[in-house]
Amino acid sequence: MQNPDKKNPLCNAMDQHADALFNKVNTQVFETFPDIESKYGQEGVQRTREDIRFHLQYLQTAVCMQEKNLFLDYVAWLKMYFTSIKLPPPYYLKTLQMIREAGQTLFAPESANILKEYIDHALQRFDDLPSQANTFLSTDNKLNILAQQYLNTLLRKDRMAAEKLIMQNVENGVSIKDIYLYVFQPAQWEIGRLWQHNEINVAMEHYCTAATQFIMSRLYEYIFSTDKTGKGLVATSVSGELHELGIRMVSDFFEMEGWNTYYLGSNTPINSIIQMITDTHADVLAISSTIPFNVPKVSKLIEAVRKKFAFKDIKIIVGGKPFNTNKQLWEKVN
Repeated sequence: MQNPDKKNPLCNAMDQHADALFNKVNTQVFETFPDIESKYGQEGVQRTREDIRFHLQYLQTAVCMQEKNLFLDYVAWLKMYFTSIKLPPPYYLKTLQMIREAGQTLFAPESANILKEYIDHALQRFDDLPSQANTFLSTDNKLNILAQQYLNTLLRKDRMAAEKLIMQNVENGVSIKDIYLYVFQPAQWEIGRLWQHNEINVAMEHYCTAATQFIMSRLYEYIFSTDKTGKGLVATSVSGELHELGIRMVSDFFEMEGWNTYYLGSNTPINSIIQMITDTHADVLAISSTIPFNVPKVSKLIEAVRKKFAFKDIKIIVGGKPFNTNKQLWEKVN
């Protein structure tokens, strides 16, 4: 993991002792819950090990970014997801306590105490965290009925009907910006909520997202017809980030304002991003990260861009769920 703070000993310790920490917690979990295999089978055993790694990844990211609420956000997500699949809280709460205890034996006292603070920050607030998320389809949304109709057509797996619905509304005068903000955005959030609550599977979530991406591309004949200002934007997601619909929408908004936009999607190497900025003389770089443990990659990309363009007045925008829920996180990535 990229460490944004070279003076953070716990961040370094978690990196150096990652395997030892995982192995210690993994052993203790299966000793404490010997019934995991009998109750949930081999798939349950594998999922439990994956969950332990996720716990450690999210915790390390929070530690390295020095942002306790990043881990709290993750625990809040855990509570909602595990409630939906009816997994008893002790199975994951005790795992977090085991991580805290393992830190006491693996790390120096100062680092172990800091680790304890991060875990306790989440555990002490656990009972007050919601067990389910409210719907994102709200009557406060001026296009709520259209958003409901759009979502329902996607859930029926009828992409053609969803596309027809959107194109008819655009032709009838609904602005593309409103379609993005009040139809696509809440519908996608609701799809994510339905997956989190185990009401749809991951294949359905992927289908709905791919359908929205396709319908957005059908709107490009309108989006790319605006007069140009001469300004340029490069938009990208960091490597390993699979959620790129949001940054694509941001890029389209700039295009609708007359900017020349260069949307790179995800998994573009840093050197290639820098080359695109150079070739296009871009004024702004927009970077997205939806998964919290990818935030250090945002910091790494920004560091490389700042170093390359030390004398160029390039602006950098960051976004994605971690930045939306932790309002000062943008400062931590420079």
